[in-house]
Order: sequence, then C-alpha cells, then structure tokens
Amino acid sequence: MLTVDEALDRVLAAAEPLAVEEVPFREALGRALCRDIVAGEDLPPFDRSAMDGYAVRVADGTAGAVLEVVGEVPAGRPGNVPVGSGQAVRIMTGAPIPPGADAVQMVELTEALDGGRRVRLVRPVAEGENIRRRGEDLRQGTVVLCAGSPIRSTETALLASLGIVHVPVRRAPRVALLSTGDEIVEPERSPLSHQIRNSNAYAIETILRDLGLPSEYLGIAADSREALAGSIRRGLRSDMLCLTGGVSVGGYDLVAEALRGEGVEIIFHRVAVKPGKPLLVGRRERTLVFGLPGNPLSSVCDFALFAVPALRKMLGWADPRHQEVAGILEGEVRQKPGREWYCLARAVWRDGAYRVEPVPSMGSADIVAACKANCFAVVPAETALLPAGSSVRLLLWGKGF
Repeated sequence: MLTVDEALDRVLAAAEPLAVEEVPFREALGRALCRDIVAGEDLPPFDRSAMDGYAVRVADGTAGAVLEVVGEVPAGRPGNVPVGSGQAVRIMTGAPIPPGADAVQMVELTEALDGGRRVRLVRPVAEGENIRRRGEDLRQGTVVLCAGSPIRSTETALLASLGIVHVPVRRAPRVALLSTGDEIVEPERSPLSHQIRNSNAYAIETILRDLGLPSEYLGIAADSREALAGSIRRGLRSDMLCLTGGVSVGGYDLVAEALRGEGVEIIFHRVAVKPGKPLLVGRRERTLVFGLPGNPLSSVCDFALFAVPALRKMLGWADPRHQEVAGILEGEVRQKPGREWYCLARAVWRDGAYRVEPVPSMGSADIVAACKANCFAVVPAETALLPAGSSVRLLLWGKGF
C-alpha cells in the first residue's frame, strides 16, 4: 500500500497544467502566473513622506530650531513648494517631498507656534528620516512575480500598483462531483430507515467554492453498473471527476469496475492514510479521477490531501503541495501504528507557538467532531504515542479545506 507521500507524487505526476488564458487581474485570485511579471515603473514612483509632519532641511533640523512654515503639501497634490534655509513645509503621509527638503520630522516631535505659521523641532532630524525614496520597494525592470506564483490578495495589490490589468494564467479546472449509493438521499428529502442524507458532495463543493473553482454536481448514481456508467461518462467531460462512495471492496462497491469500463486507467487504489484508506485515483486522457470513500471525514480528508494539490498543479502552481507548520500537543495522541493519521485537532496561537488540542472523534463518519477542529495533527504511521508536549506537524484548515 502506498504511503501518503508516494500517493501524492503519483497524483501530481498525473495532473497536467491546463491551457493558458489572459484574464483581468481582479479575476485571477488563486490562479498561477504563466510568465514572469516585470515592473514597468519604480515603486514608490516618487520620493514621498512616510509620516504626517514637516519637510525640512537637515542643516536646519537641530533640536529646538524654530522654522518658518511656508506651505503645505497634502497627499495627491504636487510637492512644488520649495523649502529654503530656515523653512519647513507641512506635509501629509504619501505626499511628494518638496524641492530642497531632505528629511521629514514627524508631527508628534514638533510644536506649532503662532497659529501654525512657525514650528519648533523638539528633536534633531536625520537625513532621509521618514522619507520613502523612489524605487525603494521596486526598481523598473525587476522581475516582481515569477511564473508559477499563485495570485493572492497581496499579488493582486501589486499588480494594481503597477497598472498590470491583465495577466496570463492557466484556465480554471472544471470539476464534476458524483455521489454514489442507494443508501443516500439528497438533504431536502426524508431518508428511509436504512438511508442517510448526502453530505460529501456539498462539503467538496464548498471547498471548491472556497478555492474559487467551478463545479458541476451530477447527483446521486444508484448502485447499478448502468447508472454509474452513464454518470461517469458525463463526468469524464470535465478536467476532474470526483466520486464519493463505492470504492471499498464490498459486493456493491462498483466504482472501480465502472471506471475501468469507461476507459479509466487506475493509477492506484488504497493509501496508508487514516482516514481515507480506500482512495482510488485514475485518469482517462487528461481527466483526473478521484474515487473518494463514502465516510464524510475520509472523503474530505482525501480530497484535501490529494485532489487540492492536483488542482493547484492544473492551475500552474510551481509548488502545489500543502504547507505544514509545527505545533505543540497539549494532550496525548495514541494510535495503532500502520497508517499516517490526520487527527482532528484544534490549534490556537499562544505564547509564540501553536498549542494543539486533539479533538475526540468516533471515527471517519463523525462530522460533528470535525466542526470542533481547525486543523489536522499529522501522526506518523510508525508512531503509537505522541505524549503531551510533543512537537507535531500541523495542516491548518483554510483555503482548500
């Protein structure tokens, strides 16, 4: 049986970046750039004040100096009021530095005199103090964002600052969702005594929405080869097909056989992970297929661990894997060794570290316990006990969970 790392390697090898398109920068959130972005101008574009205060000459900036206020420069106006010997100009944050000035004394270190016509400096001022120089953040011609970089709110702000209003990115993957099994009904229906309501498809749909990706819900396929085959054919028109249920080894677990019947090559079936052992991954042409277990935690865990990185690869991310952080356990964790365990946990940042409390759970169907968690604590496969106080790997929930 494959380890988590081995399985993820195979998933990422099977996932292929999608076609390139140009989109408005405001619509590129979560996508990855397909080429380097080069700055066409300096940032900041001019010398500007970092504080509200007074633009002065350092030669006049001694403690106790009284200077004549000869003008004011608010943000958004030209800084064309020159500063001569013995003079100062009232200036606001972000305003251009007027000619002759080589420092800004913050207003808190000054005292206005004669109704603001003069100003006293309480403390000496150093050359360049509180001035943000042109090009200090970024020089024209510099590569500012590399191909493969995902676009977040910060990258969006930088693109806007540089006037780059269209960017080349990979198109968004189309994901089809298919639930399977006679034992599930839609949430609006009253289940019979032997049925439960469908939750897996809607959990995954929500993860995709959080990632900014579209999805198509194909409904529930009955436990018959004919019903499965028809729904699978529809789903294989997408870039990714995710099925939930029917991937174990029971007599009515028909997904693997149905997928093979539609020409899907099975890449692997089963992973040494808890929850989520029955995971099936396959591919037909460029369509990647995930057969997710029917239990809610198993389904969400497998989708998060394997399908989300695959989607990032399709989007062109240079590094599509999840980023882990370290935490400190505040309660012990025990398991039967053999599979890497993604244990439900709640992490709180306190005293300079993530403090991690395991969340008790009744098993892979316990979605109630998951609502009390905000991360997975990763317990290595060979580890039977992690005592309180141990360092533990954490996969924090956020985008993609």
